Amino acid sequence: MKSQKKQFAILQKDIEQKTSIYLYLMFAAFPLLVVHYGNITATKYYAFLALTGLLLFGILFTVGGMLLDGYRFKIKLDRTFFVKPDFFLILFLLAGVLSFAFSPYKDLKNAAGQSVFLFGSGRYDGFLTILLYAIVFFLLSNYGSFGKRHIVIIAVVTIIMCVVTVVQLCGINIFGLYPAFNGKITKYVSTVGNMDMFSGILCIFIPIVVTAYLVLDNSKIANIALLTAQVLSIYTVLELGVSSGKLALFVTMLILLPFMFRDEKRLFKLADFLAVLTFALLLHRFVEYKYIKALEKTQIQIVFDGVSGALLLLGAALMAIRWGLHRLYTRKKLTLSALRGITIGEIVIPALLIVAISFSLIPIGAETEFGKLNLDIIGGATLEEEIVDLFAGKLTDASGTYRIGIWRNALQMGLKRPIFGTGIGTFLEAFKTYADKAGLTERLGLIDTAHNEYLQLFCTVGLFGLMPYLAFLILLAVKGFKNIFKNPYILILGAAVLCYCVQAFFSFSVVIVAPYFWMSAGLLYKEIKKEESHYEKQQ
Repeated sequence: MKSQKKQFAILQKDIEQKTSIYLYLMFAAFPLLVVHYGNITATKYYAFLALTGLLLFGILFTVGGMLLDGYRFKIKLDRTFFVKPDFFLILFLLAGVLSFAFSPYKDLKNAAGQSVFLFGSGRYDGFLTILLYAIVFFLLSNYGSFGKRHIVIIAVVTIIMCVVTVVQLCGINIFGLYPAFNGKITKYVSTVGNMDMFSGILCIFIPIVVTAYLVLDNSKIANIALLTAQVLSIYTVLELGVSSGKLALFVTMLILLPFMFRDEKRLFKLADFLAVLTFALLLHRFVEYKYIKALEKTQIQIVFDGVSGALLLLGAALMAIRWGLHRLYTRKKLTLSALRGITIGEIVIPALLIVAISFSLIPIGAETEFGKLNLDIIGGATLEEEIVDLFAGKLTDASGTYRIGIWRNALQMGLKRPIFGTGIGTFLEAFKTYADKAGLTERLGLIDTAHNEYLQLFCTVGLFGLMPYLAFLILLAVKGFKNIFKNPYILILGAAVLCYCVQAFFSFSVVIVAPYFWMSAGLLYKEIKKEESHYEKQQ
């Protein structure tokens, strides 16, 4: 019989191999998997269920064989376990069970006749899905491995999804993805779902491809893939005009900016990224998509005006300055301190101008028949107008595509059952009373989410679930920050987790997007534990 130590090493290697295959499939295949938009959520859910189920089955099969062979597993918990993210994630799962135990909606079924506690009210956001997310986190945080190959795959998949979106904006039903397509621009894009879902995935993928380009030494081919993905993805976010996505990306990049001033390589690459951002804005301004109802097709127009010219000159100036600074620095005519000072002016000032321009441009939705209808529904307010109203205290229920109205009433609902909430998956049924009173259902139809992930948790699992979840995120952030200068992958994965958490203030957890958050969080924690273990060995 093999020694216990050898058997455990074999088991660990086996799980690592299976987890590696799982990661490749989730990054490469899952985002592109779609039959048609009529059942895209179901398609993604069953794909996630199948891939995760196969991973678990493979691991359990190996573990079962070792148990039959006489191996005995020992679980060791030290005192620090109770201040680790793992512990608070377990508490979060426990809160989900208790929310069901104390819920007044225990027997509630969804439209398919399934328990809403296990499967949700239609978006597969029940306890079973949350449990799978947690399992993925635990497996990846212990056996996962993230590297340059995964980043290149993410870049290539991002390029494919964005190309599909651009082709659709041109009025072409690529791959027959639309069930009833007549050349009109709609809110359903790419291989992901509606614009908000696609923006949610890009809020994870864009920080990865941008940060990886800035902090890693990549091959020329990898850098080309990363830069191409940056241009197309940022252009797509601007073109779709999803304000929550733009805001989340802006906040994330603003927080990451100070970490780019460590050395000259990051400074020069940061200048490259700013040029990429300018080019994406130029494309957004330069190309217009308009649906012509009489012709039943989308017309593409090229617009070159003062703003386009200014963006073109700005991009050229940034590249010229970048090239000149590089020449001066390599000839030792410029110190690193001076380079940092010049870079601040070179990057921050144009960046603020670029952000101002990007938020003032009208998204494609406002140029189309669909967009005009959409703007009528939300009151026609732009992001800038709503920001002004926010500071002036003039927000109404209609602000933020009616999010303010949903949030206000959801908060009232949550305060009725603040400890354990109404139960996982019960938001749709529990919120009806509040939505009807506010007249929200008359304008928006069914409202099955709070459109704020944290508020949704407060309503469904109460403070007993929300607090462990927030503690889980805070511990990840604190541990990540402590090791952020030791490992570039902590910065890369941390950027993805951060961006998701920001956009979660305006969105909700759904199986189309959420797996990538939990995968990124698990891989981030694995890198953190790697650095903590290395530090302990040195002591």
